[in-house]
Amino acid sequence: MAAALYYLWVTKSRSSKGYKGLAVGLLLSEVYDLIWFSAVGLGWTGAVETGGGLRGLCLFLAVVNFLVKLPICVVVWKTAMDLSKSSETLR
Repeated sequence: MAAALYYLWVTKSRSSKGYKGLAVGLLLSEVYDLIWFSAVGLGWTGAVETGGGLRGLCLFLAVVNFLVKLPICVVVWKTAMDLSKSSETLR
């Protein structure tokens, strides 16, 4: 994700494909987060009783990260759609 954002920032690329790719990457990372939450929540990792406060902090930060990525993904996808509409009207 960081590499894609850096590429879009450095090249000043305003392509619809770049933003769509970034949105798809964000959605895939959201799916990975859901799998991670279920693994940690259901105890698949066997680390339910270990970790204590640090485990709770990591889980809290992961939930915050998950919730922050959702609106970012929506904004990036909307930007891609706006760019594709504007390129259609220019043709």
